Amino acid sequence: MKTLIKIDLIVNYLKEHKMTKAELCKKAGVSIGVLNKILTDKRNIRLTGILKISAAIGVKSIFNY
Repeated sequence: MKTLIKIDLIVNYLKEHKMTKAELCKKAGVSIGVLNKILTDKRNIRLTGILKISAAIGVKSIFNY
């Protein structure tokens, strides 16, 4: 099954910038729980959280569609 969000973009960003999940969450203004939901491809994530993470890593589209 195809994931809803391009998780690899987030994982690669963390690796390339040698950043922890907590640091990315602080930069994006979201909780670690929101990021963990995104990374595990949960379906009950608010769009605002996804968009904040997307903006923090500098991508225009983080969705697989």
